[in-house]
Amino acid sequence: MKRYNRKRGLVFILTYLTIILLISCTQSPTLQQDSFKNKIHEANDESSGLNEINSEALQHMMDGQLYLDQGDFAMAIVELQEALRLEPNVSSIYISLAECYWNLNKPERSMEYLESAIEIDPDNSTTREVMAEQLFRLQDFSKSEEQYKILLELNPESEDYLFALGDLAKIQNRYDQAIGYYKNVYDLNNENIQALELTTDLMHRLGKFNEADELYRKLLKADSLNVQYLSAYADLNVQLNKPEKAIELVKKIITIEGSSIESLIQLGVLYNELERDDEAIEIFHEILRQDSTNAVGLHLLSAIYRENLEYDKAQLYADSMIIVFPENSQGFINSALIALDQNDNEKAITILSPAAVDFPEDYSVQYLLGMSYYQSENYKMAAVFLDNARQIAPNSRNTLHVLAIVNDNLNNWTISDGIYQQLIQTDSTDTQALNNFAYSLIERGEKIELSQKYARRAIELAPDQAAYLDTYGWILFKMGNTKEAHKYIDKSLEIDSENAEVLKHMGDILIKMKKKTEAKEFYQKALSIDPTNQQLIEKLSDF
Repeated sequence: MKRYNRKRGLVFILTYLTIILLISCTQSPTLQQDSFKNKIHEANDESSGLNEINSEALQHMMDGQLYLDQGDFAMAIVELQEALRLEPNVSSIYISLAECYWNLNKPERSMEYLESAIEIDPDNSTTREVMAEQLFRLQDFSKSEEQYKILLELNPESEDYLFALGDLAKIQNRYDQAIGYYKNVYDLNNENIQALELTTDLMHRLGKFNEADELYRKLLKADSLNVQYLSAYADLNVQLNKPEKAIELVKKIITIEGSSIESLIQLGVLYNELERDDEAIEIFHEILRQDSTNAVGLHLLSAIYRENLEYDKAQLYADSMIIVFPENSQGFINSALIALDQNDNEKAITILSPAAVDFPEDYSVQYLLGMSYYQSENYKMAAVFLDNARQIAPNSRNTLHVLAIVNDNLNNWTISDGIYQQLIQTDSTDTQALNNFAYSLIERGEKIELSQKYARRAIELAPDQAAYLDTYGWILFKMGNTKEAHKYIDKSLEIDSENAEVLKHMGDILIKMKKKTEAKEFYQKALSIDPTNQQLIEKLSDF
């Protein structure tokens, strides 16, 4: 659908805007000469004073224009300067000189002549359009915007100028203003569907989902079979947490244009999100029947089967992806996740170690390998790969949490303390960081008051977390408040009675309270849960 219905040349701005956004570079001012030339001719047509110009000046003007049309800009300038000397108040001469200097890649001089033309004839809209477009091509968006605002004052109901101002607001990231301009176009002309399209798209991108929902309804009322509208509206309904509506829209797309791979993938993902796994699996099998090497189909079938604990089938599709797409890390990741789900850390390490070399910038590969080593209690290797993951994604809190624990276990407390402080400073409600840092400090016997403060804050935020109650109780015990410590540890065990560390803490408290028989029972239960725990073995040997 054609967007602009304007004089020649102004259509240039949207096309040029798109090019800048896509390739992020400045076009040479010598480009788009035909558009500029058309605009110059229009400006000359609108200029005043040509009927009264003396014959000698007119001859120089005609000769100058002839040279300009032939591309001999230097000779054109000579003739036009002579015409200007004879007739200094004719804006057309300035406009032609502006074109000459623009084509000679001297935009500053071109701008000077355009400004002079505007001084002579400030209401000449086409001259201002030339200036606005020239400023745009120079990426001086604010000054280009100034000209279009003046043009809009001269022509208050111009859809073209409203569009141009909307484009300029958008390129300067003033999206709400852009929406306002596009809405004004649609208010002026309800048949201008492209204005509605642009408004809807921006509303959607800005997360104004309810407003976008209403606008998509208008678009579909205007064109109910438009696949682009249907697809975008389906995406919006996913974001509005209306997957059933999204499925209805995708099915309509399939009815209109047939079952393309793209629409089938969209439908399969929606079924998966609704946990309608049988339908999702059927869709992805259909995708693989149409394209046996479809990466999305292989990946999502592996993921769905893994979620359903059908590990053999999940492994089959993960392996297929590795074979077909060895340059894609997802197959290795899926295979490693299958191993980790089955607590086979060594297998995950075997899968991910070569992948970590092949995909050094892949966060998931580095993080999962670090986690695999962590769960295998190989803290030195875990620290290496978790630190790699942190370099790739410095703000990943999951990575920071595990990396802090790993360095704590390695007694690298300067590093672990720094990470805990970073986590707490960036989120004062991070209960896991508060609790773990408090426990680390009390175990080292350092900063006991700070340890108590952080542990207290953690249980205030999450009063039913067994681990946090244990930490606070353990700190109280270390501070000599045995009675209060017993209360918190006992409450922790009421929530989770199978934690060997908490059971051991209760045993230690009972020993302090001279209740050795009860303490022994707690130590024995803890050892049954963690039979290789040397501390528990030593404690029981004393009885």
